[in-house]
Amino acid sequence: MKKMLCLLLMMVALMLLCCTAAMAETASEKEMDKLYQMVDQANEKIEGYVEHAQATEKNDIDWLQEKVDKVVTRVVEYGEKIGVTVECEMVDYEIDGQIVSIDPLKVINSDKDNENKE
Repeated sequence: MKKMLCLLLMMVALMLLCCTAAMAETASEKEMDKLYQMVDQANEKIEGYVEHAQATEKNDIDWLQEKVDKVVTRVVEYGEKIGVTVECEMVDYEIDGQIVSIDPLKVINSDKDNENKE
């Protein structure tokens, strides 16, 4: 009887460990989904800021850089918080007669990103 009770307790403990690991993976997946959504939204905002700067006649390069830096910082910090690297890839745009490098975001070193490359 004691052996049966011990075996039952061990099985319950093992099941609890497995369930806990599965829940942790789900939370991580939610964080990754949130990060990818943040990156997409940030890139859309950056594109909108670039289009606005290109459409105006005034010199608004400093304004553009300030806006982009705020958006990028927020997303990069969240990526660091969950242990994922978010990288900026510079893209050149002509704004007010000058070439300006703006940095759209890309998530790197994540399992989901590696799956997309295969």
